[in-house]
Amino acid sequence: MQPLRQLYPNPPATASDDAAKVDIFAVHGLNPRSKEDADHAWDTWRTPAGPQGRLWLRDELPESVPESRIFLYVYNSTAVYGKDRGTFIDKANELLEAIRTDREGVETRPIVLLGHSLGGQLIKQALINAHNNPKYTPIKHATTGLAFFATPHHGGDRMLVSLGGIAAKIAAAVGFQKGDNVLETLKDGSLFSDILQEHWRHQSLKYDIVSFWGDNDSIVSRESARFSMSGDRENIVKLNANHSSVCKFGLSQTDQDNFKLVRMNIKDLYKKALKHSELSILPLSTGQERRLFAGEGGSRNETIPDWISPIPYWLHHAAMRKGILPRSGEWLFEKREFQEWQTSIAGPSSVLWLRGIPGSGKSRLIACAIEHLKEHLFSHGLSDFAYFYCLRSGAETERSNPEEVIRSIFRQLAFEKEPINQMKPAIQFQYMRKEELSRRERHPIEMFSQGEIISMLADICKGTTTTIIIDALDELEWTQRGYLFDTFEAINDAMKKCESDGTVRLLMSTREDPDIVARLANYRNIYIGMDDNKLDIERFVTRELETAIRHGTLTVSSEFRKEVEDTLNARAQAMFRWVTLQINWICGAKSYKAAKRRLYELPKTLEESYQVIWNDILENMDPEDVQIARRAISFLLSSENTLSTSSFLLAISYDTDSTSSPIRTSGELISKDTLLGVCRNLLIEDQELDIFRMAHFSVHEFFSKKLEFSPLVNHEVALDLYTAILASDDGIEGTSHNNASLTADIIVNDSNGSEHDVVVRNLILHAQIFWIHHIQKFGHEGPQETLKNKVKRFMFNGQSASLALQLLSASGYRTIQNVRRIRRFSKIYEGLLPKLEALKDCSSDMTSLPASLTCVLGLSWLLNMEEVARHIQSSVRNDVGDVQITISANFGYTLLVQYMLDHGFPADLKGRNKRTPLHIAAQNGYINMVELLVLGRADVNYHECGSTPLQEAIEKRHLGVIKILLDAGADTEIRNSRGENALLRATSLALTFAGMEYYQEMVQLFLRNIGLTTKNNDGVSSFDVALQGKCQPLLDMFLTKITTLDLHQPWICPAVRADSSSSVIFLLENGSDVNAIESGFKTALDYALEAASKPLLRILLSYHAKSNLQWDIDSSYIQQWAKEPWFSSLIQAVAGDTISLPWSQGLHIYEGQQQCEGCRHHGENTPYLTIVVPEGFQEVQAVIFELDCRGYKGERPFTKQSISTN
Repeated sequence: MQPLRQLYPNPPATASDDAAKVDIFAVHGLNPRSKEDADHAWDTWRTPAGPQGRLWLRDELPESVPESRIFLYVYNSTAVYGKDRGTFIDKANELLEAIRTDREGVETRPIVLLGHSLGGQLIKQALINAHNNPKYTPIKHATTGLAFFATPHHGGDRMLVSLGGIAAKIAAAVGFQKGDNVLETLKDGSLFSDILQEHWRHQSLKYDIVSFWGDNDSIVSRESARFSMSGDRENIVKLNANHSSVCKFGLSQTDQDNFKLVRMNIKDLYKKALKHSELSILPLSTGQERRLFAGEGGSRNETIPDWISPIPYWLHHAAMRKGILPRSGEWLFEKREFQEWQTSIAGPSSVLWLRGIPGSGKSRLIACAIEHLKEHLFSHGLSDFAYFYCLRSGAETERSNPEEVIRSIFRQLAFEKEPINQMKPAIQFQYMRKEELSRRERHPIEMFSQGEIISMLADICKGTTTTIIIDALDELEWTQRGYLFDTFEAINDAMKKCESDGTVRLLMSTREDPDIVARLANYRNIYIGMDDNKLDIERFVTRELETAIRHGTLTVSSEFRKEVEDTLNARAQAMFRWVTLQINWICGAKSYKAAKRRLYELPKTLEESYQVIWNDILENMDPEDVQIARRAISFLLSSENTLSTSSFLLAISYDTDSTSSPIRTSGELISKDTLLGVCRNLLIEDQELDIFRMAHFSVHEFFSKKLEFSPLVNHEVALDLYTAILASDDGIEGTSHNNASLTADIIVNDSNGSEHDVVVRNLILHAQIFWIHHIQKFGHEGPQETLKNKVKRFMFNGQSASLALQLLSASGYRTIQNVRRIRRFSKIYEGLLPKLEALKDCSSDMTSLPASLTCVLGLSWLLNMEEVARHIQSSVRNDVGDVQITISANFGYTLLVQYMLDHGFPADLKGRNKRTPLHIAAQNGYINMVELLVLGRADVNYHECGSTPLQEAIEKRHLGVIKILLDAGADTEIRNSRGENALLRATSLALTFAGMEYYQEMVQLFLRNIGLTTKNNDGVSSFDVALQGKCQPLLDMFLTKITTLDLHQPWICPAVRADSSSSVIFLLENGSDVNAIESGFKTALDYALEAASKPLLRILLSYHAKSNLQWDIDSSYIQQWAKEPWFSSLIQAVAGDTISLPWSQGLHIYEGQQQCEGCRHHGENTPYLTIVVPEGFQEVQAVIFELDCRGYKGERPFTKQSISTN
């Protein structure tokens, strides 16, 4: 029997079937015992039962979803839910296989899945399986919408009923009894372990979800039938129906009202699915671009690959390949370690580490390896291949950022090779979601997060062999290198979890820095030794000498040439870079004798070589040329050099001491050849990027160690230049002009300007951005005095701000936003944005603008200027309501806050949104500032702004700040908007971030002084939260605390409700009262009986637990345990006066609905029962009654006030 029955179009395989754009599949739940599979599959969705019944999926829904196919899934649910978890998983695969079979040739067509009751659980397990199985992954990616009808997603937080318990109730409702495999298996709950754990939670955010629940459903409550996700992801819809009728609709008015709601919501899912289909990404031909702003007025016009990562990795490879001699690197490919790595398929990951000293040609070898591997892999049909050349350079800071490395790798793996630039399904699905959100909310498409990229990379690498090559790992920022290793480990772990048969082969080259050695020591490695690359070095020496002789830079006899060649080969020590330096050094000699002397005095190391060259510059060049070299080197060391070569030459040519010199005519410009000659090729021109940079990372390291090129000296050089440029007439004019659009190289597009005008404006734009960056680098002392005076002249015009400063303040934020949209990877830009925005908000007050600049940038050294100090006033507010002390507090400037407090500023002076400096400091974790403000008598409990400083610190997990605030008297019982005190909030956060020990330490801190009984707005205490989370370290803290409190409190009850046997045992062993009564009527034993928990019942009865309710001993609640050895103890524990009152003796129950005070506000009705019992039964504590005709018994407790007597 085919498991899928096509309802629409009927018959299948019609023209309309081929034209369908969405597939809809309906999955039923658990069959009643007496019903055939097929009958139940149809009757789940139709009423009345039988062939003549009304089947809305076939008869009515197609009108609302015309371009669709609608299927009914038929299966033996008793087999699915009545065996072990393995069978459940297998049956989910059968569902996937049925769907896959019916979708041949239309794998990308969107899917909407409908599930009733436990059928929804089968759908969720199927999607989890699809995530882990490449064969079914296209189904997961195609699924856009889910509709659940009375599906229990969890037990419901309030009563902590297990999902297995609810599933067992469903089984009992359709006729299964104690002892049936179905009932026992469902009660255990292990069937749903994947769904209850992280597997489903991470997937659920990928779908549009509708959760229908019935207000007459006595089995699955509203809380259980919803995910409680945000409104844009899940729509929760109430129907006037019970558990069975929630998904079948007859002709009654109630059913038609219900169907109207269902039809509208499924139509919404259908429309969203159609939009996904329409947004399917077409292949992008060469030069074709796609606007990545889905709303109107967007200005990002990049291809999608460039949107993911604009780094031109292929150009870096092309540049590295230049000059590589034939047969270079062959020794590497013959190494046993390389061959083992190249053919490895064991495990999900294989790593090869290529290590060597600086200048040993690691990058050349990587370029050779890329060519070798590309040829090998592509010849075998394996095309999943990516590479990256890291580089620490001010011109390309993105190449030293691990996050950008991962983005570039992701870009290379995210697209199919044929057709060109076609996204792989996993990536296309995620992109389409982001594009749809962008259209809906009218903002640029949000970049994939690092977490999303890691997840998608793991998805891409499943079921295939992927080769990734990364060069110069040591040129990543050393504080961030760990991120790259962690990312690959996360991908590796993800592949292991899904038992993927894919392999990631990772080749990395790097120096032997200690932190890298620590991470790579246990992997295969190859060291570049003198004997390994000896032949490559010899060929390189021969080629370079021939080139020098041919170009006329070296004129020597054949004998001397042979001597040079032999000497270089003998002393190279595997260093290509050293060979290049020595040949240039020998070529620079003016005579044969000088060349011969240089040959005999060759330095041994790279560092010695650089020192020889630098000494030659200092000793043998004119002072003006030395100054050019100094400025150029400082400029490259101090900033991100995004300047073109022309703008760079203009910058180092500019006379910063001439206040009247226009930029355009600031003396004769230095030529490119002059600069390279002056710097003795320690600098090189990168023609691909049109920039200057250090010739090698080792050059950067050499100058960085020198005191004359210390960071402060380099920042002074840059600040001096930018101050002079911005203060000039051309600078003022250019600042006004530079709000025009920018190209990717940050050059102004101006067809009316000359090429030189573009160069000038590029330099001015650079000054606008980086003047603020450099002026912040001088601490409390500031720069040297001459530069201080230049800054003062730039900032002031008499007693007010200068025009140059006004323009910079007003336009800087807009300018950097434009730049940021082009070069998103610069951390300097990201750091400057909030400060430039704050400066913009202060720009309207010209008199206090220099003082505001001081507060925004933390320039405490400017306070020594009387013109600045006089305008540091508590009454000054900017355009958005901030005061100077809150501005300084926001950016962490403790010295400025101290200055203001010393000069009469109130410690609780309120800024924007009534926030005080203490709120801001606590939120940002500024410990020293918090201490300062507390000493200044700031109010630690002020909360008119909506939160206290303590609550701010808790949210941001600033433990040190919390301790200071507690010592200062912070009130831990002030509640947030959710009704949580400090302990409750800390406990919730500790569970959300269970691996973060500082949250647990925070809980421990609050446990010392805060009670456990405080409950939030939902009636949940911190102990309840800890129990729900089942985080053992957290539970241990609470349990230890409880043993020091009143043990007659009902601590045992929430532990039983949470099904935490270990907590129950701990509490009982430490003297907790087993018979403590909670909420006025229930004991732990009552809760255990409700949950039908055999382990808990056994534990509690061993401690002589008693019930506080009157249980019907003949009911299934009690009799299901009749075969247990402790059954007699149970009977004694629940024994009480239970009287059966047939209707004839006067017991009456009236049912109905009414509005109570709690529901009136929502306009909802709540069901009620009025129980009327005969005279003389005023002490009734509970009523046992039959819920309905299906034989399911339950109990409902009533207080005395709810019982009336005749």
